[in-house]
Amino acid sequence: MTSFLTKVPALKLLLLIMLGLAIGWITDIDSGFLPIVLIVIAVVFTALLLLRHFFLCYILTSIAIGIFLWPDISDSRPESPRKVIPEMPAIIEGEIVKIITKKNNYVKCLIEGWVDAKALPRINTARIMLSVYNIDESMIKTGLILAANATLRLPRPSQLPSDFNEVQYCTSLDVQWIARASGRSLSVLGYNSSFLSFVNGVSGSIKNMNAELYSPDVLGIVNALTTGDKSLLDYSHRKLFSYTGTAHVLAISGLHVGLIALVILALTGWIKVPWLNFAFFSIAIISFVLITNAQPSAMRAGAMIIAYRAATLLQRKIAPVNAISVVVIIFILISPEIILSVGFQMSVSAILGISLMFGPVRNHLRNIIDTDNMIVSYIINSISLSIAASIVISPIVAVYFNTFSIISPIANLIIIPLMSLSLAYSLFAVLTSTVSIWAASLFAASSELLINLSIDINHLIAAVPYAYIMGDSTVFISVLVSALLIIFVFASSLKQRLSWTAVVLAAVVILLQINSDSHNAVDRIILRDKIVAAFIPDDSGNMFVIISDRKPGLNPIRDFALEEYIVNLGGDVRVAVNGIAGISILDEIKKRRDIESVEINIDDFNRISRQLSPGLRLNQLIEYR
Repeated sequence: MTSFLTKVPALKLLLLIMLGLAIGWITDIDSGFLPIVLIVIAVVFTALLLLRHFFLCYILTSIAIGIFLWPDISDSRPESPRKVIPEMPAIIEGEIVKIITKKNNYVKCLIEGWVDAKALPRINTARIMLSVYNIDESMIKTGLILAANATLRLPRPSQLPSDFNEVQYCTSLDVQWIARASGRSLSVLGYNSSFLSFVNGVSGSIKNMNAELYSPDVLGIVNALTTGDKSLLDYSHRKLFSYTGTAHVLAISGLHVGLIALVILALTGWIKVPWLNFAFFSIAIISFVLITNAQPSAMRAGAMIIAYRAATLLQRKIAPVNAISVVVIIFILISPEIILSVGFQMSVSAILGISLMFGPVRNHLRNIIDTDNMIVSYIINSISLSIAASIVISPIVAVYFNTFSIISPIANLIIIPLMSLSLAYSLFAVLTSTVSIWAASLFAASSELLINLSIDINHLIAAVPYAYIMGDSTVFISVLVSALLIIFVFASSLKQRLSWTAVVLAAVVILLQINSDSHNAVDRIILRDKIVAAFIPDDSGNMFVIISDRKPGLNPIRDFALEEYIVNLGGDVRVAVNGIAGISILDEIKKRRDIESVEINIDDFNRISRQLSPGLRLNQLIEYR
């Protein structure tokens, strides 16, 4: 291991920086305490330097970089308190830097500016996701500077399987606040004509052309492939592709940027001057990354491809892992909060998995299937690529999406070529649309055919029994499978494989036991705007649910995610409910499932609450306002 890290110094530096970030996260170092920590590190560094322990100095400096970056990452995270904080009136002012959605007199956009809420001191630097209703969407564009009377709140985490995780989504966009406003409350203050506005205009033109060339059924997928805009992507398509482990083809990734690079290389082949060819190539790659909204995965892939071309131009040989590590370090140093982006995490993990494990996995498969047949070799390479990426990325997907696809290697073997060809046709459709709509429509028709074929094949694959696993146990399962695959690939003997497998299984059993013992009287508490629900299991696998209004005098409401969750609970379910909002939710549940229920008053509710675990008492969580 030591000799391997010596060959890839950038990876070693990246691992040490990540260790520093982990130390910052575990100790929760804030910007106020950071100078003291850095002074202590400087003193230790000086002592080690005087003692001529240069390698230890290097390690300490690398870890210190991670610790130094942590407060910036921590400060960029939207806070999500355990208590649900209500919306508050606020004035926001700033520039629109990105349009997320525009349709039917509705616009969702990102604004950089300031926030002034009555309940808070003025926040001069903020990034807000603003939803505007009852407005002519054609009037809203990037670069517009506006002010609005809005309702403001913090992003909220998902609490139920079907909930949308606002914290995760807002973190990926570097958004701290969510706001909504009526079009009548907006005031346009000016317009900032910038390069960013031009880039977004080009992206908008491509989406408009896509709308003319493609049917609504596949338009969301085409926009995602060509511009990175997933606002029109159908939820059923997202879910279907995630079940088969092929959701990465719906996002701008290294695969897409690689295909773009091949097209650009073909188009710039006539430029014989090496440095001029490199300049045109780099500008084209950067332009594509910008037009696709600078997705983290696209930025990483674009930077890597440009770095590789530069190394080729300079006639230098660069180890792929080293190149990846250099790019990741640069991104972290420039924008530390990018490490919180789910897309960035998955992209880097996938490419590292491929770089480190593709060769060993392929060698093992070739030892099992020894053949020179071109088709069989392609299949072995494709499966090896998918397994190598999945080993690292599967636990991350399980953590964020509670899904573990077992059939992913087979699905990727079929879907990746189809969607890659579809992307190529989509790009040719965009390019030829400036010359001939008829030619563009031919490419678009071919692309749409391949997309529909991919959807149909995904339906067939997802219907295979046990093709995927969902639920809270997926994290343990994915980690276990990944660990066993790593052991199988890298262990040099049967004895090593058996011994390491025993260690991994023992660790998983211990973690499962710790997780089981950590549960107290309350299995789960769900906090909503209007109601709170507590789930109390018994030893027989049955569930007692308490649903209570968060304040008196509420109107009847619906909570589709909570209703779906309770309807699908295993065993017998008994519900105690208090308040009009809670009763209306109970009535909807009863339409779909026979359950025992009883209405309780606030005194009974408080009496039950006091009997629960001290740290999770409902009366500490409910705020009557």
